[in-house]
Amino acid sequence: MTAGIRKITPPRIIITILLFLVLISSLFLRTRRILDSPGWFRDEGLYLEVAQQIGKAKLQMGAVNITFVGTNMTHPPFYFICANLFFKLARPDMYFFRLFNALLGVLACFTLFLLGVEAGRFGKRNEPAPLSSEILGLLAAFFFSFHYDAVLYNRMGMPYNLYMLEAILVAFFILRYLRLRLFPWCLGACVVASISLLTVYYSVVFIPFILLAILYMKKLKHLWALACVPIPLLIFFAYLALGKTPGFRDDFLALKNASRSGSLFVILLHYQDFFQTGVSYFIGLAGLLFLRRKNAAGFLFLLYLFIIHIVLRKEDTIIRFIHYPVIPILPFVALGVAAIVLWAWNGVRRFSPAFLLLIPAILGAWFGFRQTKEGVYGRFNSPMEFGMTKNTEDNFKAAAFINRNTKHSDLVISTSVLWSLLRTLNADLAQSVVFKGEKIFFYKQDYPRERFLFSPEIDRAKFIVMDAFTNEWRNQQPDSSWYPITKEIREIEANWKLVHTQGEFRIYLNPDWQDKNLVE
Repeated sequence: MTAGIRKITPPRIIITILLFLVLISSLFLRTRRILDSPGWFRDEGLYLEVAQQIGKAKLQMGAVNITFVGTNMTHPPFYFICANLFFKLARPDMYFFRLFNALLGVLACFTLFLLGVEAGRFGKRNEPAPLSSEILGLLAAFFFSFHYDAVLYNRMGMPYNLYMLEAILVAFFILRYLRLRLFPWCLGACVVASISLLTVYYSVVFIPFILLAILYMKKLKHLWALACVPIPLLIFFAYLALGKTPGFRDDFLALKNASRSGSLFVILLHYQDFFQTGVSYFIGLAGLLFLRRKNAAGFLFLLYLFIIHIVLRKEDTIIRFIHYPVIPILPFVALGVAAIVLWAWNGVRRFSPAFLLLIPAILGAWFGFRQTKEGVYGRFNSPMEFGMTKNTEDNFKAAAFINRNTKHSDLVISTSVLWSLLRTLNADLAQSVVFKGEKIFFYKQDYPRERFLFSPEIDRAKFIVMDAFTNEWRNQQPDSSWYPITKEIREIEANWKLVHTQGEFRIYLNPDWQDKNLVE
């Protein structure tokens, strides 16, 4: 019984060499000019701040405390803890934060190879995998290594990058469980699913996925492992509740309300939006059905739908503009494309017209690689461009001006992408407005002042930094939930002195502060 668990044979020499080259390519594409392209995204600044502060035993994001269950921070802490541990080996800055995510992408590329090999295997045999399954895994890793969205988002600080790796592992363990019928593989899937619930709440989809596998195997005695999956998350909730973390109850109720599904019409509209984001997502989904091992095809197809459905079912999801929830399905997209290509290649041997599909596959791979290469050496374009800085050098120069003219105790109100570069008390305009008692889109529920770790009042700040993101806020209409910020921006621009401009950044000095000693 245990021999099937212990015996994992290495791939053939030629496959190993080619896999090594794919991994090297994956690493290069994910790390080359990682600070410059894409631009720094606003959420990355928030996530980096949380990862830095959690290492100091602080539940902090700018001026506010966080509970990891509110609508303004919907990710549990495991990803941030892992990032902070990585910082201890390096530096807590944006470069190493992005490098941590890039390495998760490379690791995902390797584990996707293992998943592909497993998806192509049959029976309970312990002998080496057939060549066709190793080629399937290699093709999946190859397509994933340069898929435009995979490279783009693996170069950014997103909790979904860890969720992506966990999704591959859950799928791998379940496919081995289905093939070998051994409980330790089911247990492994449950352990990873348990960790995933502490990474991204959306990973709750692993529970019905594993449940279906257990029922398919008719191994009801294994259900106890699945029942243990939510326990670590419940322990974390209990820790926050019993520790009387400020705002936990309100945030928990807000998250509960936000988790409800939209109407059927809204869900179908979101599915339409999703399949318009890129043809590879549809091809990858359909391609999973081309896997010759039918239980692998069926279960991976379901997992793909589970992962994306939990996002698309939400009332306020706009997948076309907030694109990063696709991150965890990207490995399965690559695997589906690999299955189609392998099926088409087999058509060559059968003299079947299926081999004609190799032509668009080769052309698509070539153009996809060219597009990704242009993003690495130039600029990745993203649906999130509205919230990204345009020039990395401007980030450093704007922060340097502020640091030269502030003390550690000074308050600076700026976009979160600058926080990791500043040696000051940091907050953003949204937090300043909420501190006054207003409600805005990002802070929908009541946010009493005891939730604030220090006062982010606008009049208390020495500098306020405007950028491309605040330009979006500046032009909101009175019926917009962002309008309280719009009013503040216009008042600041009218009454504060513009003392420094660096690219998109405009730095305003509080009129109550003297500007004669500013150092350029």
